[in-house]
Amino acid sequence: MVTASKFDYDFPCGRVRRSRFLSFVIPTLIVIMLCCCRLGISQSEQVRSSSPILTGAVRQWNGKPTLFVNDRPAYPMIYSLTPCIGGRHTWDEIPQISIHDFSQQGISMFSFTLYLDQLFDKDDKLDLSLLTHDIRGVLDVNPAAAIFLYLYIEPSPEWRQAHPEEDTGYADSKAVEFPDGNVHTMWMDHDPENAVRTSLASMKWRASVVKRLNTLLAALARTPEGKAFVGLQLAIGVYGEAHYWGFVDHDPDTGPAMTAYFRHWLREKYRTEKDLQEAWNDPKVSFDRAEVPGTPEREHTSDGIFRDPERERKVIDYYQCQQHVVADDIILFCRTAKESWPRPLVVGTLYGYLFCLFGRQATGGHLDVERVLDSPYIDYLRAPMSYSDLARDIGGSGQSRGILDHVRRHGKLWLDEMDYNTFFGDPFYNLSRNTTGWSDDIALLRRNLSESFTRGMGLFFWDFGPRSVGGAWHQPDLLATIRQLHTLFSNYYTRPFRRDADVLFVYDNLVHYYIANSWKREPITEASIEKASAAAYHTGVVFDETLLADLETIDWSRYKVGLFMDTYYLTDQQRQYIRQHVERDGRHVVWNYMPGYTNGQVLSQDFVEEVTGMKFEKFTPPPGESAVVVKADSLPSARFSVSFSVPTMAVKDPDAETLGFISDVQHCGLARKRLGDSTSWYASLPITDAALMRAIFRAAGAHIYDSQPDVLYSGGGILVVHTKEGGPRSLRLLNGKEVRVDLKPRSSVILDNETGEVLIGD
Repeated sequence: MVTASKFDYDFPCGRVRRSRFLSFVIPTLIVIMLCCCRLGISQSEQVRSSSPILTGAVRQWNGKPTLFVNDRPAYPMIYSLTPCIGGRHTWDEIPQISIHDFSQQGISMFSFTLYLDQLFDKDDKLDLSLLTHDIRGVLDVNPAAAIFLYLYIEPSPEWRQAHPEEDTGYADSKAVEFPDGNVHTMWMDHDPENAVRTSLASMKWRASVVKRLNTLLAALARTPEGKAFVGLQLAIGVYGEAHYWGFVDHDPDTGPAMTAYFRHWLREKYRTEKDLQEAWNDPKVSFDRAEVPGTPEREHTSDGIFRDPERERKVIDYYQCQQHVVADDIILFCRTAKESWPRPLVVGTLYGYLFCLFGRQATGGHLDVERVLDSPYIDYLRAPMSYSDLARDIGGSGQSRGILDHVRRHGKLWLDEMDYNTFFGDPFYNLSRNTTGWSDDIALLRRNLSESFTRGMGLFFWDFGPRSVGGAWHQPDLLATIRQLHTLFSNYYTRPFRRDADVLFVYDNLVHYYIANSWKREPITEASIEKASAAAYHTGVVFDETLLADLETIDWSRYKVGLFMDTYYLTDQQRQYIRQHVERDGRHVVWNYMPGYTNGQVLSQDFVEEVTGMKFEKFTPPPGESAVVVKADSLPSARFSVSFSVPTMAVKDPDAETLGFISDVQHCGLARKRLGDSTSWYASLPITDAALMRAIFRAAGAHIYDSQPDVLYSGGGILVVHTKEGGPRSLRLLNGKEVRVDLKPRSSVILDNETGEVLIGD
């Protein structure tokens, strides 16, 4: 691997390594000359005048939500320039090359980013020239392109200064006016801190956005450039990803706008002050005097990591209200966009993250996702793929940040954001891993693009590129791989979609209202969500994922195993449904930590015993790391742990089979018990060991495609195996066919999941 000390050449886009000179700089210069010759006399105006008006829509088709452009299904692979520091407009040199590169691979959908306030002057007069110039920059290269706009709608510094009463307030600190440098950059490094930002609950800000969106879209629709416009993505909050301002280390929002919203929300929920007083155990509180909780209230939990709903309802209410604010914004702005455009338009936003958060889900997560998914004004959600090393590294899961199967069940599209670096380098150094060569990049392209495709979804190429100017994939082998994948996926995209998963992972977003809002105070979430989900990809099975909200609409007959990962909040109705409809038909049900410990009204060990069918004793392990050690002849040796001790439940049931111990040999931390014709498994800490998961799946009769710890996906007609170590493999397809493949180290292979034919591989 070439080290940083080998840098020898400096270019406007940054320093280029000597070993990469031939593979990057010379081809770049050649393409620049070709582009200059080709684009010297632009004919895009003539082409646009006779080109058809494009429409965009997402509709259910062939078993999945499908993108349609001009009423024809189109696999959603979209190339997007980034707005980060150093980013360029579409008409600049390197973006022109990148647009040409992707057009040559058969891609016809392109995106770029602007800020809403860039399009209005200080007198609030619209100026479309920047937007239309950016659209023309794409159409000059590809006259048939369909345009998606990523529009960031944070108000300008001038608007904020004129309306200080609309600012976000912080319970733990005073808001700080950090220097932004170029304010029109998505990469606002201080947004996770206590920055001066307009409250997401501001009614004045909402009204200004609605007015501007109406004006902007009505005017754009009348331009020649507007004929190519098919999609709009609206971005709010930290990084445009709908995280609340300052959420990582601070406690928003105590400002006047949020306080007013909170009081209105309480009126809507409780209707009478008597009901509010009873819920809060506060005879003095009123709708007009209710205050946003402070930091001490937010940090307090009455029972281990759990909030007691009988004593801490105020904090629970506030977090639910704050999440409601963000979803309200998203739905309002997307509705405005839909209603302002004169023809079908694809509208979406960044939302729905579950994996790879910052340990502050109640403050900055996306917990109101059901309302967003149920909105008719939202066609798709989008997110970067997980930033975890367990996901991004060679041999890692390559997983998305959302529950894609859940989104698909709601008829919405999900677009993964491919923002990882290539061998050219990583402009941010702290987001992605540098690869060791182009072969690694090819393996990651195959893996990452396949994850979304096998779940029926699509993607954006989000081009940070060297020094953020774009061109991350400007290398012949990478472009050839992109063309190969686009061709394959476009072909398979038209077939009826099917996933053959017989294992289901169930997660819950709402549980975060009832537990400590920090991984510094509760290590269970990191284990049950991050570590466990990454391990699942190495078990050799095909698995689906869902949120608990879908519990009663899922076809459970498809699944031999159901794993309830972080379902510590179960309503009385959900517990009853699980006992009657899930724990049956020979199914194995796996429980982690303290399932159902709260029903949203009280905390009770009885709930845990009811849903698992086992008896327990509450137990606090000694300080320090807590681990469960598996000790059973029928299971592989395994150990899974959390970083520090928290109260948990140890099995105390003579009818349960002891399989492992937590912290000492006195407390059973892993057990199995027959419940009629089903089997209940319980782990005192979240199971994060892939070999143990595989053993449970095998015991349940789930289909094991691959007995080795490779990453495996299957869906939409293809089977994908990604490996770090490589070696000979015998893959057992669902139809019983055995397929032998010899995997190279650090590689990805794509096969037809019916025939076993290698479609793409070394």
